[in-house]
Amino acid sequence: MRRVRTGIRRLAGRTAAIYLVVGCAWILGSDLFVLLTTDADRGDFVVNSLKGLGFVFFTAAVLLLVLRGWSHRVSEAWDAALGERRRFRALVSGSSDVVLVLADDGVISYASPAVTSVLGWASDEIVGQPIAELLHPDDVHSAFGFWESVRSGSASSDRFRSRFCTSTGRFRHMEMAAADMRAEASVGGIVLNARDVSPRVEAEQRLEDALHYDFVTGLANRGRFLEELHGASRVVRESDSLALLVVDLDRFVEINEEVGRTNGDAVLMEVGRRLGEATDPVALGRIGGDEFGLAVPLDASAGGDLRAEAMRCASRVAEAIAEPLEIGGVRLRLSTSIGVALIGAHGDPDAALAAAEASLHSARTHPERIAVAAEGKHRVGKARASTIVSELRDAIERGELEVHYQPQCALDSGAVVGAEALVRWPHPTRGMLTPGAFLPFAEAHGLQGAITRVCLDDAARRCVEWNGDGHPMKVSVNLSLSDFRRDSIVDEVLAALERHGASAELFGLELTEHTLLAEPDVSLGAMRRLRDAGLHLSIDDFGTGYSSIAHLRMLPVDEMKIDRSFVAAVTKNEVDQAIVSALIGLGHRLGLSIVAEGIEDPVVVQRLRKEGCDVGQGFLFGRPTLPGDFTREAFGRWVPESAASSLN
Repeated sequence: MRRVRTGIRRLAGRTAAIYLVVGCAWILGSDLFVLLTTDADRGDFVVNSLKGLGFVFFTAAVLLLVLRGWSHRVSEAWDAALGERRRFRALVSGSSDVVLVLADDGVISYASPAVTSVLGWASDEIVGQPIAELLHPDDVHSAFGFWESVRSGSASSDRFRSRFCTSTGRFRHMEMAAADMRAEASVGGIVLNARDVSPRVEAEQRLEDALHYDFVTGLANRGRFLEELHGASRVVRESDSLALLVVDLDRFVEINEEVGRTNGDAVLMEVGRRLGEATDPVALGRIGGDEFGLAVPLDASAGGDLRAEAMRCASRVAEAIAEPLEIGGVRLRLSTSIGVALIGAHGDPDAALAAAEASLHSARTHPERIAVAAEGKHRVGKARASTIVSELRDAIERGELEVHYQPQCALDSGAVVGAEALVRWPHPTRGMLTPGAFLPFAEAHGLQGAITRVCLDDAARRCVEWNGDGHPMKVSVNLSLSDFRRDSIVDEVLAALERHGASAELFGLELTEHTLLAEPDVSLGAMRRLRDAGLHLSIDDFGTGYSSIAHLRMLPVDEMKIDRSFVAAVTKNEVDQAIVSALIGLGHRLGLSIVAEGIEDPVVVQRLRKEGCDVGQGFLFGRPTLPGDFTREAFGRWVPESAASSLN
């Protein structure tokens, strides 16, 4: 390269010198020839020669100046191009991204040095090889389809993810950007810029698993188990049935204290393994602390007694669990209580699970510790539901429902920054009922809208009442899927705000993952309208097993509330800490505020603050209370002294 630049600089002088020599030789030679072959005067010869030589010297000088200017510009351009090339090589060589160039036939024509550090291959090992040999077999077709769309200019995205084989035979997840540079003579192919995203993919997968599977046993959690149960029930033939078993380990709290938490987890893992081997279930999960659910197919075509067959299945389970096991040097013999319900064709898995769990209470006092839900139980339940619905309708009409509020506190200061509205029903004979005791009936019988309007009206009133002293505080109301099925829900919310003069920016709506994703076409449109109106939207109970992480990107929400099941365990082991940390980090990267639910321990506050959680909610800060007790003067008592010390 240096020789080329030096040659360009010397080209002007050499060219001018050659011109001068050739010109002078021509002038002298031609004049001398004329003098020798003609009678020309020698004086004329000298004059003409001097004129010609003068012209040659003058034009040589001009040529030298012109060529020097040209060579200088060429040299500068060459140096600039060389500098750019060096910078490009330095960037490519120092980049952790792999740069590949593909010819039209899919052969690799260039590979950057990063291919060695990322995939373990030397550049010259893969140059000249078809890229299909580097791809995972399952990704070849989709990868070539993407590159073909890049070549044709029809690609809907400039990024694609595929798995590349390393020199050790393992696969890494690579995210690629592709550009068609076949028209560039110096490139002549499709340029791939591939980044190793394996750690991110693996972390997302672990988090996704944590949302759907129990981290101790590896079995489905309650939400996932219900999904599997629904799937299994849909394929039950008319002649068959499913036995749904809810298995509870007796005295497990005492066993856990005796052998320790780690060994207690080992007991749960062993129980999960035995349940799978004893019954070959179509659905199996850990649905509670020491409760397991499993669904086992029963063949009714033989004409046998399905209840008796379900009892025999439960007995096999009990016998398998009762086999002695040794954990941590302690020999244990477990016992179980089992509630059983049958699911026939077109059966309701949710109702069956409720019936099995209700039977579990009877099983604890049964001699065999097994109880099967009676066939008339569902009819009794319907009769009871009819009574509850009638009483609830009367309570709504008489204005007997109460709206209580639970504070939400900033974890960095302990200040109350929000309040969640929670409906309560002071039943005349059954006492104060929480939403779980009556909202399912309201949903099923068209009363949810009336209850939501009660909450919206009261919350809008409190939003104005509690935000008049210059200390902004968000007031939130929960909405359900049935609320979004009403075309009027957006108008109902905005009417409540207008009626009381409440600010939309200080009013929040909380929606569960199930509400958001069960019927996205129904909920997303209304959510966007509410968000455009300035309201604060929150995804409630995140992590209960309904959504995929990828769904968060499409949801128009401002806040993520981490479910209490994750929060309660955040100080117990590294797995729980990693899950909560990942959820908080994920939410913050998506621009969401993070609220941790169910906080009851000051130590949990310390851990959540360390992980960067924004807001906390739970009995540690305050229980749901009537609006009259939820005053600005009383806010200080929502952070007990023990919690305040952990916040400072």
